[in-house]
Amino acid sequence: MYSFFYLFSGTILGIVLYISYNPEGRLTGIALLFIFMCFSRKKSFLLAGLIFGFGAALFTAADMEAVEPEKNLSVAGQVVTVPVPAGSQNNVSYTFNTATSGKLRVYSEAIPEAGSECILHGEIAVPAAVKSPYQFDYKNYLDTLGIAGQFFAKEVNCNNNTSMFYKSLDKRHHIIKKVNEEESEIRALFTALVFGERAYIAEERITLYQRLGVIHLLAVSGLHVGLLSGALWYLLVRIGLTKQQAAAAVILCMPVYIVLAGAGPSVIRSGSMMILGLTLYLFKQRPPLIEVCSIIGTGVLLWNPLMLFHVGFQLSFLTSIVLILSAPLLREGGFLILKVTFTAQLASLPLILFYFYEISFLTLIANTFFIPFVTFIMLPSAFVFMILFQIHPASAEFIEKTVQFFLIPAHALLEWMDSFSGHMINTGAVHPLAAVVLAAAAAVLFLCWEIRKYRYSAAVFLVFCLLGTATSLKLDKYGYVHFLDVGQGDTTIIEMPYKQNIYMIDTGGEVRFTEGELEVSDNGPGKRTILPFLKGKGITEINIVVITHGHADHMGELCYLTDHITIGQVLLPINISQSDFLQEQLSCLENNRVPVKYVQEGDRWIDGENIFQVIHPHPDLIYSENDQSVVINAEIEGVKFLFTGDIEEEAEKDIVKQGGNLAADILKVAHHGSATSSYEEFLAEAAPEAAIIQVGENNRYGHPSAEVLHALESVQVYRTDLHGTISVKVLEGKWEVLPFIREQDVR
Repeated sequence: MYSFFYLFSGTILGIVLYISYNPEGRLTGIALLFIFMCFSRKKSFLLAGLIFGFGAALFTAADMEAVEPEKNLSVAGQVVTVPVPAGSQNNVSYTFNTATSGKLRVYSEAIPEAGSECILHGEIAVPAAVKSPYQFDYKNYLDTLGIAGQFFAKEVNCNNNTSMFYKSLDKRHHIIKKVNEEESEIRALFTALVFGERAYIAEERITLYQRLGVIHLLAVSGLHVGLLSGALWYLLVRIGLTKQQAAAAVILCMPVYIVLAGAGPSVIRSGSMMILGLTLYLFKQRPPLIEVCSIIGTGVLLWNPLMLFHVGFQLSFLTSIVLILSAPLLREGGFLILKVTFTAQLASLPLILFYFYEISFLTLIANTFFIPFVTFIMLPSAFVFMILFQIHPASAEFIEKTVQFFLIPAHALLEWMDSFSGHMINTGAVHPLAAVVLAAAAAVLFLCWEIRKYRYSAAVFLVFCLLGTATSLKLDKYGYVHFLDVGQGDTTIIEMPYKQNIYMIDTGGEVRFTEGELEVSDNGPGKRTILPFLKGKGITEINIVVITHGHADHMGELCYLTDHITIGQVLLPINISQSDFLQEQLSCLENNRVPVKYVQEGDRWIDGENIFQVIHPHPDLIYSENDQSVVINAEIEGVKFLFTGDIEEEAEKDIVKQGGNLAADILKVAHHGSATSSYEEFLAEAAPEAAIIQVGENNRYGHPSAEVLHALESVQVYRTDLHGTISVKVLEGKWEVLPFIREQDVR
């Protein structure tokens, strides 16, 4: 029974054992293989799948060429994806298949057509490795796509390709662009539902859907394919075709739709299942759906083993298999939508927590409402709109306005649900073993429900596992001080033991000057580094944020963080310069009802036996913006830290003269290691054992200076440009430095 299911399982295990990107993955694969071999009745199919998967992975790995950075290079090949905006400098990006360097992700100003044969002139690069925990790993992402490196093209010479496949890709691209020439949320959602393209949906709306767990409805899946196929089949039968002829026509049309819908994992799965299912219908065969799904899954992985590492592939096939196996139970009684939604959410829970660290307890309610709304209103309207847009735009506009009438209250309901404080359950990063245990607990619950025994015991066990996963990070007795790598800026996050309180010093910020005006990047360290770090650590609230001074590289992400995480209070230095940029930040704080306090020498706060003492600035002295920085001497778990902001020699001399308490085990070196800071007597008073320099890699200021490094010769020095994020673990007067990149020698 279920021979192809075991073949599919073996294929997955074979790929995992060969191409797993971490040791935990291989160990999990070995453990699952052992379990399958012990209990499987289809060992031959399992072993065959193992051989197929291992062989496909071996062949794929051999085909992936390693590339080295090189300038003034010419490469020939073919554009295999439609160029899309790259988000900067009017560039586009696309995948380029070469005979010498494998697949490359190309960035260029020129926009070739998909399928074009081109010669590119430029430079090849390898994406930088991540330098902070929980960051998006772009290099790993390209690896899973089989892309060897990046190519920045300065010159592009192409001959267009006229193949049907690439014409379909270009046609899809042109339709999407034409539909979205006029900015409209309805059109953006229709584009996502029909073509699987979300780029035109506002980021805030995507975030809302993600938080409430309804984002999957925008992925072209079985719901979309079933509706389209059913409607087409019914129409063809009504105009006189036999049922078999109509089924054959749907089979012929489905590959075209898979391409038009973006050929993502979910549409490949659902579209291929429809093709195979209808083909079997024509031959009067009715194998179990689980076998059909397994055949498709095996075929996809043999065609591209790297697809296994796409979260979309994992979620799509996992939820489909669980729903198919649970079908007899789901049909019993009423409340079908509620039961299907609950089953799908439970099946995907371990993966969601493993990849995204959070889930809303309102997800079930949101899906129970939104699934019928999308199924019966949004999806049919989207297909009708796209057809009418090509032949009668006025009628398409009528559809758009009609749906708008329903969508406004639907979004209002979702926004109201999202306004509930605490509806997001943030577990922090889930260890692979914990995810496996959680998946096993869910499987036990499904099994007990099927055999109608021990149901409530299994449910209690699952809840116990979920609570254990959600609270495990809060049981850590150590305190931590994390000096995040945010480029040329500062951000420090302080975790008290058991995560009882969280403090942040500065927010970093990526700035540039455009026509003489200061601009903060929309894709700065708040989005790239700080928020992922907080989520990965299971941190949902920061008690106090200290902004040391008014420069954008220290407070540029304050608005972003205030919009995305709860902040209890913000501390600013007294006499801070009242710039326009500061007023923007204060406005954000006011809108989010975050209280602001101005601090000076002598202020402090106490957390149990831990003391945070402000030793600068003095209220009666006026300094430059850097020298106005808040300086804090903190004793955390008996370990002394000195946080110096961007103070320079003038402020350092004043602090020494006033007898400020500078003694420190760990010193945050002032002003990114600039030669204008780290005055000799100041360092002598601090007498640190270790020094942390927060500095951007290859920065244009030449930080840290050779003079400062020489002055710190007798001190253990760590730098974020070399070591990435640097964490200091503290407990009962003892400390340990844990750099994210351990092998660098800073001397």
